[in-house]
Amino acid sequence: MKRKEKGRRGEELAAQFLKDHGYTILKRNFLWKRGEVDIIAKKNKELSFVEVKTYDEIDFSEIEYALNRDKRKRIINTSQYFLFCYPDYRNCRIKFSLIFINLDSNRIRYIENAFTENGVP
Repeated sequence: MKRKEKGRRGEELAAQFLKDHGYTILKRNFLWKRGEVDIIAKKNKELSFVEVKTYDEIDFSEIEYALNRDKRKRIINTSQYFLFCYPDYRNCRIKFSLIFINLDSNRIRYIENAFTENGVP
């Protein structure tokens, strides 16, 4: 399976996982000139900006590799742009999450609040 196809399949599984856990998917692949967020989802008064990582083999200790400082900064900047474009969501609690997907086993690991605007907790 090609890399792009693998990524799309992982994002499909991640979106379904979020829906199954009570989230409403607001946007997928929200893009602007300074970055992208794979999934923007809402549950109650929480808005989650989700990065999806699809791997053949997953080492869940690799959060720093999956979300290096530059990638986190791009996601944070994109989230701020999203809130600028959609001011109705400004009163929501914001979180930045990560979903690891293993396509071979369909194993999913959801790390809620994987990082903050100040870095990895």
